Amino acid sequence: MGKIKIGLAVMFLAAAVCAAPGDKEKGSHSGEFFKELNLTEVQTQQLENNRKTATKAMRDNQENARKEYGNLFDELAKDNPDAGRIAQIKLNILALESKRLDSIIDNNSGLKNVLTKEQFAKFQEKQKDRDKKWKSTKTENKQDK
Repeated sequence: MGKIKIGLAVMFLAAAVCAAPGDKEKGSHSGEFFKELNLTEVQTQQLENNRKTATKAMRDNQENARKEYGNLFDELAKDNPDAGRIAQIKLNILALESKRLDSIIDNNSGLKNVLTKEQFAKFQEKQKDRDKKWKSTKTENKQDK
């Protein structure tokens, strides 16, 4: 059961990363997180296209994974769960998790293809800072409870 919770948490975290906010007025991916990278208009458009593709793939995988987890929990709740059905659902979930990871890898590769080496290095530093802040906030929230 713990693995299932971890899997769900990872999927939701990845969705948050892929759905980075863009500039809503321009419809671009030039939100605060990307402003310091001094992107060209072409880079901005390419990143926006990559983000849209990754976000759609992530949402589709999440929706399908939720259904499969629901199927798993329904089967486990039965008086006599079908081990074969459970095994098939598990394989479906693992396949969806693999697709999720492929989407993350594709998105990262897309960033590398669009950004210069310097921009990508700066992006990685900003991502590390963002992750630290997120972990810090999460820890503080746990301590408040």
